[in-house]
Formats: sequence, structure tokens, C-alpha cells
Amino acid sequence: MNNGLNTRAKLASFGFCQEHSCCICENSDETQDHLFFQCDYSQRVLQAVEKWCGFRVDVTMTVLAIPGSRMKGLKQLVHCQLWVSCYYHVWLERNTARLQAVVTSPAKLAERIITDAKTRIMSKVCKTKFGQDSVWLRKWGCLVIR
Repeated sequence: MNNGLNTRAKLASFGFCQEHSCCICENSDETQDHLFFQCDYSQRVLQAVEKWCGFRVDVTMTVLAIPGSRMKGLKQLVHCQLWVSCYYHVWLERNTARLQAVVTSPAKLAERIITDAKTRIMSKVCKTKFGQDSVWLRKWGCLVIR
């Protein structure tokens, strides 16, 4: 969040690494902003996640960070879990690309993010007290009515 990840560009600026390019796309310097916001790969992953969830996932967190934001309660929780899963899995994919020279397809990575987000959501919500939101959760497979 605070530019604390050891990206190639950051490591190169400290003299620890000579390679600057993104491990995934190899088209630009690997900075934190590039990896999460500008990389074509990350953008395709995010588009697939957004298509599944039906709303825009603000990876900059401005929607959640602004006091008085319209996003509250369950929708805020879902958005936050999608956000956390996106960051985690894109960084993990970056490390896999760096260490193993393998890059998962954006669609497969989006599936992993969605599965992870569903698991996180299910672990944080009480499955019986959502009223109208239960329809929303059921659509995503996060709530099973017995």
C-alpha cells in the first residue's frame, strides 16, 4: 500500500537488481503502480473479476478510504475482499513469474481471486441475517439456502 513492495525498479534503485522490467509483461519498469494498475496482464485479470462480480473493483481503494463513501456494510466487505484477493494473487503471480518463469492466464488467475474472495467472504459473514443481501450473496455462491 505504501510502496513497500520490493519490485524490480525499487531493488534496482538500491543496487540489488539489474533488471527493471516487469516479470509478467516485460513491457515496462516493474513499479508497484505498474504491477497493480497499469500492467496489461493485471488489467485483464481485473476486468474478468469485475465481469464476474458485476461492479467495478476500485483497486486504488479510494472508494473505501473516503469518509462518507456510499459503500457500506456487506457491499463494502465484498469489495474489500475482492481488493485484497486481487493484490495478493497478482503479487503471488509476479513472484511465480520471477522465480519459475511461468505466467498463469488472466482468466485462470481471476478464477483463483474469485474463489479466494468467496472463501474470505464466507468466513466473515453470518449466513442467516442478510435479508435482501442474501440474494446478492446467493448469486455468487457465497450463501446456500437450506
